[in-house]
Amino acid sequence: MAPGVRAGTNSIINIVGNVDSGLGTYGNVGVYSNTTATINITGNVTGNAGAGSSGLYYNTGIYLVNGTALCSIVGNVTANAAGFGVYTNDNPVKIAGNLTDGSNGTIAFSGNRLFLEQAAQWQFRKTDLSTITLYTPGVATGFPATNNVRTGITYGPTNNLTGTCAVPPSGSVALGVPVDNTVGTAYLDATSLANALTGSLAAPLATSLFTEISGSSDPLAERMRNQSTVQTTGAQLAGLL
Repeated sequence: MAPGVRAGTNSIINIVGNVDSGLGTYGNVGVYSNTTATINITGNVTGNAGAGSSGLYYNTGIYLVNGTALCSIVGNVTANAAGFGVYTNDNPVKIAGNLTDGSNGTIAFSGNRLFLEQAAQWQFRKTDLSTITLYTPGVATGFPATNNVRTGITYGPTNNLTGTCAVPPSGSVALGVPVDNTVGTAYLDATSLANALTGSLAAPLATSLFTEISGSSDPLAERMRNQSTVQTTGAQLAGLL
């Protein structure tokens, strides 16, 4: 085996770029570590397919032996037909990206401690080698935004989303105005308008108006208070006679 990168004891390896294993008969490992190295990769990791490979570590993007080594990947991890994306005994591996299994069912990640650091999807293979995709909460999968879904409706890959769009009933929308999957039916007829004015508007408005006129020092209010009528004029004439 001839790895592309081999980590030394207690070393820190930072890689910005994609990591692939080799393609030969005994395909190379992209990154190999049997030490307490810390490995950080910003890029995609792929375990390519090599014919005749006889060891688990052949054709693997990252192969980790030592259980204390830490590996962090910011990118996608993909297995190919005969190679893991990441193979590890007990190393903690953090992946901020998607995982895709190989076309023959070879798993993208093989190990005991995997931490998905962001919303991601994992494409598994079924026995017929067709693909089934698992999504973590928060993955954009073509579902509408919550403010475009009716209030209280739960949906999403794991029913983790709840709609917030308030849709009024058609009876609360003006007649003929489109709403939801119909049109509004609300309208105000003459009888309803008269009842509203008489019962809830006319009396309070009149009372308030008269109170304002009787106590206001506004010239118009004073003139209205002092304006003579037929009755007041008759009373004045009767007093003079």
